[in-house]
Amino acid sequence: MTSSGRIADLIVWTAQELQTFLRAAAGHRLFPALWLAAMTGVRRSELLGLRWTDLDIERSRLSVNRGLVTLLIAAGVPIKVVSERLGHASPAFTIETYQHVLPGMQAAAARTIETLVTAVLPATPQTHKAG
Repeated sequence: MTSSGRIADLIVWTAQELQTFLRAAAGHRLFPALWLAAMTGVRRSELLGLRWTDLDIERSRLSVNRGLVTLLIAAGVPIKVVSERLGHASPAFTIETYQHVLPGMQAAAARTIETLVTAVLPATPQTHKAG
């Protein structure tokens, strides 16, 4: 967040960039921590502050799960599922918090609508004659 209370623009890795990073980091002494951060999305400060009590083994969750939201949303994971993974009280909060990092979503939605609509139209428009 900026000093004015506005959420700062984020630079988000694509899935391919994350895969490249993890391959490069394999074998590093901190790889388990990097893998955990990549798979759960915890922030650096959260990762460093983790305790065993933060791990819910029965549900396979960390109580501080925050990141990878943009990748999950971009991959089509329902916002309710993303919201639940983060422990948010409402999907509305998740949408309001993270929608700014996916500016292409409107264009993608428009293309999807176009594809759906044009799929049911005849190949060439036909005119109807009156009478």
